[in-house]
Amino acid sequence: MQTESTLPVLKQSDKAVIIGHSGSGKTTLLAYILQHQVKFSPVFIVDTANQLSYVPSYNYTGATKCKHERKGQHCLKLHTEFQLETFISKLNKKSGKFFIVVDEIDRFTTPYSLTPEVKLWLEEGRNFDRGGIFTVRRVGFLNKSILGNAHYLYLFKVNNKRDREYLGSLVDYDINSLVYSNEHSFFVFDLYTSKLLGEFTILL
Repeated sequence: MQTESTLPVLKQSDKAVIIGHSGSGKTTLLAYILQHQVKFSPVFIVDTANQLSYVPSYNYTGATKCKHERKGQHCLKLHTEFQLETFISKLNKKSGKFFIVVDEIDRFTTPYSLTPEVKLWLEEGRNFDRGGIFTVRRVGFLNKSILGNAHYLYLFKVNNKRDREYLGSLVDYDINSLVYSNEHSFFVFDLYTSKLLGEFTILL
């Protein structure tokens, strides 16, 4: 990854969202962050696209081996909203710190409602060092509570006009004015301050 400035360093309590179309580099960026920034534990990686873990079989559910094994990081294969709810429920009851990475989180949530334990984690988890980072392709499929509780937004090029308008209202910035250096560059916003932190380039 090449950058003109430094990416913000995530804390265990932070939540962040990576948005971009297919092939933009979302999962590659996610892997970079996991390798170079996420030093805390435990970290649970819910890998829907089979790019971060090894999945024994098509219908497999549960813990699996990470492609880049690191201390304190655990890969999981989940398929349904109920499975994610059950998993987070178990973590919430332990009353400890954790960080959950969900590739394509829109597969596990709906735009209009959240299951109770997922809602608790998203909306109150930062008070207990329970953060996460999520990728999504279409903003229209993303529950607003996810963006509403995120600290950082990593924004690759967004093709849908309505998605750009919604994101612009969220960050108080004209998303249409962003000029991307190349097809795999992205901008980072601090959603707590609505500040644009700069453009970064990822090399695939």
